[in-house]
Parts: sequence; structure tokens; C-alpha cells
Amino acid sequence: MIKIIQLTDIHLPANETDILYGINIHSAIIKIAEKISQIKDIDCVIITGDIANAGDYTAYISLDKALNKIEVPIFWLQGNHDFSEVMLQVSTKVKIKSEKCFAIKNTKFILLQSVMRDEDDLSLNKGRGYLFNYEMSFLKRELDEDNFDNCVIALHHPPVLSNSWADRRILDNRLEFINLIEQYSKVKVVLYGHQHIAQQTIINNINYISSTPVSYHYNPNGVRFSLLKNIHGFGIIIIDNEGNVNAENVYT
Repeated sequence: MIKIIQLTDIHLPANETDILYGINIHSAIIKIAEKISQIKDIDCVIITGDIANAGDYTAYISLDKALNKIEVPIFWLQGNHDFSEVMLQVSTKVKIKSEKCFAIKNTKFILLQSVMRDEDDLSLNKGRGYLFNYEMSFLKRELDEDNFDNCVIALHHPPVLSNSWADRRILDNRLEFINLIEQYSKVKVVLYGHQHIAQQTIINNINYISSTPVSYHYNPNGVRFSLLKNIHGFGIIIIDNEGNVNAENVYT
């Protein structure tokens, strides 16, 4: 059995007193970290992007400090609100890891980069995502190795629809991605974020999971941008010894 914590869409501001849509994110992540530290038998924490709200260096440092009590390995990947250059700069200052591929208990984890720069303003990232050829080739090579029992893939942008207004921010080549991973029966879970909507979708025995966001939760039934009040937290994903998947959301 393997037990994974998913944190997603933290949107941590640089200033600890800043309020985002009525939420003090710094206070929220400290409460969440305390709750996670009390959960037994966790194997790792995966952060599926949008760590900082505006890519600020201090936000990454603050998150690492907030998660200090969590003793298991923590891994993160870039979201569209993050900047890879800043994450690289901070990488030697934090315990959070940036490995794109690793194994725990014979489960392979593959972390993908789906963020695109905005061609009209290179200081910004696009809202929509894409897995470029080099990333798809990397994914295929890792899946071809077949030296593992189960596989968990993580990326920021959603490869499945939420049937909400937020679907305009989806992974552009999601069907190509799904067609590839469905060729490998050991792929059990795909973790993603960006939608700010807690959702679990099972397609051809693969569990696509977006846990409740750390920050704010979109209203999936709204016709345009709107939020559900006081809905935020993290997810717990368990893969048992037979490869069955169970996911739950913990709200704080």
C-alpha cells in the first residue's frame, strides 16, 4: 500500500498578511501542514503546481518553512502562476524536491511540465497547458521501463473535463496524453490541479484526481467565475496492494 498527500493550487502570496478571496493562505497552509503531520503512514506529498500566487521567491521559502514538520519526502511541480527560474533559484534553499521521476515502494512517480509561456508577454504564463513533444517522449520512455508495479503521473493542467466554465483552461493535447497512458495498465492515478475543483474521474481504470485546493474552490455549477465558501484543504490518495485506488478530501 502507498499513501499520498496531494496539495494543489496553494497560491501563496509573498506577504504573510495578504488575503486572497477572503483567505489568509499563510494561515491556511500552516493549519493544513499541522493536520498532515498527524496522519500516519504517509509515503510522500505531491504538490501539483500554483505554489506561489505570483512566482515570488519568498513564497516558496515560506511554504518550505510551513511544511517543515512533515517528515516524509515532498515534491513539487510548476503551475502557471509559478516560474521555473525562481523555483530553480530556490531549490538549494528548501527541502522540497523537484525530481521529475522517482520510485517509492515500487510505485513510479512521473511529474510532468505542462506550463506554456505567453508568446505576447514572456513575463507571463498561459492559462491553458500543453505537453510538448520532449515531455511526451520523456513520459513514454519512463513508462516503457516497466520496472515498477504501479505508476502515478502528476501535472498541473487538467487532462479531463469538469463540465464547468473552467474547462477553457484545460490541457490542450489532453487526448494525446490519455491515448498514450492508456497503453500502460500500470498507470493507476493521474494527479492534477489548476481547476480549483475537487474531482475524481475514472476512465479505463485510470483515476484522474484533483483534490480540493489549498486556497479557494471554484463553484463548478457557476456560469462564470465564482467560489464556494470555506472549501479548501488537501487530498489523501491510497493505492492498495492489489492496485485499487481510494481518494478522499480533507477540508480545513
